[in-house]
Amino acid sequence: METKYNKTVSSSESALLGLLVEEGKQWFTIEEAYAAFPDKSEGAVRFILKRMLDKGLLIKISRKVYWTVPFDQEAEDYLPDWH
Repeated sequence: METKYNKTVSSSESALLGLLVEEGKQWFTIEEAYAAFPDKSEGAVRFILKRMLDKGLLIKISRKVYWTVPFDQEAEDYLPDWH
């Protein structure tokens, strides 16, 4: 299956995804993302999240909530199972 996204990840993106896997989470809040990068400004963290959205690694559920997209899925076709 060919994907339209470039799903290569930077070290910061990998760190966030790794933390989520470690914690067994598929979704997170922007506040949790800020806490994951205490050495980065809020603007820098928002930039990381925007890149991840652009790559199809995340979808935005609400203003401050993000959901990870499985690596083999397309973001616009993915429907989270939040039940």
